Amino acid sequence: MSYLSEFGDDFKLGFNLADYPFLVDQSWHNDQSPRFEWPRRALWINHFDCNEYPRFEVYHLDTDENGETHIDDERCYLSTDNISELTAYLNDYKAGR
Repeated sequence: MSYLSEFGDDFKLGFNLADYPFLVDQSWHNDQSPRFEWPRRALWINHFDCNEYPRFEVYHLDTDENGETHIDDERCYLSTDNISELTAYLNDYKAGR
């Protein structure tokens, strides 16, 4: 699945996905919003009009003994409505920091 097929062309990520080729689209029809994963991280992008959660959230991704990944919502690395904070975080990862 992809975020476009699950959430449509009207859902705006707020950044150019092609700039971050390490992000793997893991969006699913049961999810409230698009989800992208990369090693040990998961990024949720909530709708612009969502007042319940921050727009961008990055969580730790654990792998269990069966090789399945699970989001550890106790370990949040970033929680913000600010796209500049998200892109700075992603750019740091891309640069190896």
